[in-house]
Amino acid sequence: MNDPAVWVPVPAMFYWSWLVPLIFGTIFGWRYHRDKVRLGNGIWFSLFFYSFLTMLAITILGSNIHWLIIISGTLFVLLILLIGLIFTLQAFLLLWNAWIMWRHDSHTLANMLTLYLGLAILILPFLGNLLSSHVPQPVSYFLTVFPNLVIFYLGFWFYNYLTIYQFNWHRLRQDYIIVLGAGLLDGDRVSPLLGQRIMSGLRFYQKQQRKTHHRAVMIFSGGQGGDETGPEGQVMLEYAIAHGLPATDGRAETQSKTSL
Repeated sequence: MNDPAVWVPVPAMFYWSWLVPLIFGTIFGWRYHRDKVRLGNGIWFSLFFYSFLTMLAITILGSNIHWLIIISGTLFVLLILLIGLIFTLQAFLLLWNAWIMWRHDSHTLANMLTLYLGLAILILPFLGNLLSSHVPQPVSYFLTVFPNLVIFYLGFWFYNYLTIYQFNWHRLRQDYIIVLGAGLLDGDRVSPLLGQRIMSGLRFYQKQQRKTHHRAVMIFSGGQGGDETGPEGQVMLEYAIAHGLPATDGRAETQSKTSL
């Protein structure tokens, strides 16, 4: 018969170590409360999340509760595999996004950025390895390391971008809902992707109106490009009105030139 599980005495410093995830979590909460869309929030959340997991794992291992250790270990391995899979598949996720943009929007340089990034992630490592055997050692080292650094950099920020926006729940008490413009098809038509953006804002407007009776003004922002027959903001406003937005609750901003 197995001996009952007992807790192994641990130094007092172990309990103080829990301050590490607590501090990271506090910093993340403070920064996120101040500005919910900063990419740096994802870094602080990651520091909190992984330090918390580390301390939790140490605590569980120290408990000597075998069934808890087995279950927790299995879940931990699955989590690591999932994160690794996300990093590995980032190129294909970017290419999938590029395919959607190619089908439903204009083929501008900005819209095709994910295509170039996805192809670069797939091609750079093979190209670097191929060329490294035909160049001097310092250049060979650069060609081997640089592509991997680029992939890690893109994957790191892509992961943090996905992380922080999981928390971005907007309250149904907004006074204004701003929808940013994009290029128009044939100079005067809302593209399918831009239409989805407009409808997403309109659904939020309708949900807020239905649940809180707090009316908001929708602002559609976008100037007139060189290949467009009218300002994007005005075309977007007319599209929203045609899909149920009261004309009194819509405004068109037609002077902006960039979303940056």
